Amino acid sequence: MNPLPTKTESLNQLRASISGLLGLCFVLTGCSTQEFQQQHPAKLPRAISVSIPSGAKPEETIRFNDYTITRYLIEAQNPVLEIKKAGFRVFTLQQSSISIGGYGFADEARFPVGTNLTGNGLPNLVVSTYSGGANCCTDVHVFELGEQFRHVARFDARHAEGVEFAYLDKNGIPTVSMADWHYINVIAPMIASPAPTIIFRFRDGRYQLAPDLMKHPAPPGAELMRFAREIHELFEQARKKPAEADQSLTRWNPDYPVPQLWAKMLDLIYTGNETEALTLFDEAWPETYPGKQKALKRFKVLVAGSPFNPRKR
Repeated sequence: MNPLPTKTESLNQLRASISGLLGLCFVLTGCSTQEFQQQHPAKLPRAISVSIPSGAKPEETIRFNDYTITRYLIEAQNPVLEIKKAGFRVFTLQQSSISIGGYGFADEARFPVGTNLTGNGLPNLVVSTYSGGANCCTDVHVFELGEQFRHVARFDARHAEGVEFAYLDKNGIPTVSMADWHYINVIAPMIASPAPTIIFRFRDGRYQLAPDLMKHPAPPGAELMRFAREIHELFEQARKKPAEADQSLTRWNPDYPVPQLWAKMLDLIYTGNETEALTLFDEAWPETYPGKQKALKRFKVLVAGSPFNPRKR
């Protein structure tokens, strides 16, 4: 009979396994942003021409140089955004809610039309839309209003509350942050779902992932062990007191028991601390609780399936 592996050997096996399959090179190994961009750029939808009835009422009109940006109210339909350049329509979009200049739910989260957001000296326009419906869906668009009109990016924030523009690069050019919504309603119900932050910067004519801005120092060992003990206790609760565990979401998805574990692991992984994520997993999961290896395998597949995973083919 082969001897059981020591805890160190077990941890090393876990690390080798998860490193090979997670594929999160944008946070773990700093793969080229070009590779990421090829797989998941800030996506642009195919242009769709939206007809505007003759009776539509312009609710808001903004003029900038030879551009006219108008939001129309249409009876019994969703509002329509129309962008014209020198009198010619260059873009239309229809959604249940449209905010010209806005990019979040807060009223102050706005950029005046013409603000340069990319550092290339050309004026930009930000438009956020909301599709309506349960748990859905926010998009933030960035346009270029220069000699040539350009739809620079569409940030598909999905279930998240928009995106955030911030000056994290300290170069006067705002970065864009949003949540990776891939895990919502999988590990836990939406209100408690983990949603790791991803950050983009504008470079070489497009928005690219900025793994260096996503990294954070690893938590001290004592803090990590304290968190592991807390999660360990939640596992024991799920095993011994299932009724109480159901109320605390500990067993919301049997495939991912104790959502707090997976949420913390995702936070560590997305901030460049994979080793600490694996240590937490190994320390927090009780030996008496079944399914450890199967759960880890499912987790690896889940993370590798994120649309923000640059190695996804």
